Amino acid sequence: MKWRAVSLGAGMLLLAALCAAGAAGGGAFARAAGPADLLPDLVADPPAHPLLDYYAYPDGSHDLLLRFDGYVHNAGAGALDIRASRASTLQPLPPMQRLYRSDGSFHDDPMPANAQLFYSNADGHHHWHLQNVARYSLSSRDRKHLVAPALKVGFCFEDSEHVDTTIGPSAPVYSDAHGRHFCQKNQPGALSLFEGVSAGWRDLYARNLALQWVV
Repeated sequence: MKWRAVSLGAGMLLLAALCAAGAAGGGAFARAAGPADLLPDLVADPPAHPLLDYYAYPDGSHDLLLRFDGYVHNAGAGALDIRASRASTLQPLPPMQRLYRSDGSFHDDPMPANAQLFYSNADGHHHWHLQNVARYSLSSRDRKHLVAPALKVGFCFEDSEHVDTTIGPSAPVYSDAHGRHFCQKNQPGALSLFEGVSAGWRDLYARNLALQWVV
């Protein structure tokens, strides 16, 4: 796990790292013979636009939050493509990773047990998140002292910004225009969903969103 940092002054660093959630990746080609797997390579770009903010809880208590924009950047040769389906709402919604090959074919592989899809109500998003994607921490500049502990964060992946125009599609693929339905927003009983990040693109989680902070 590689931490990416941004300096906040006053001897503080805001750190971001990907937990990977068990996704296959590496950025190059996985097979020596026959069609090669085009693997994603997820990078936690440094957090941006930090902002201090007071948050009021329903019970009247308050917290001082450090809000920031967070990013998951796919620097690999292939897309991060997450799919899931189930026969009924009585069953879980297990994620699969779709890996595309150099000849245009693909295969779907089960993801490890720690890669879970969870319908999130508590943060006000009301859609499905892939859990344990990233964690954020606030530390001293020398990284010897943890000021605010790490939080694991779930994502509803999409193509937000094309940051490397030398690779990947010129237009977003993982978007609501292609049936993503904002990760089945307001659909806890969804029977299928897909989300992802194309090669050369990154997903943005803006600082105004719930849980996009350290406390």
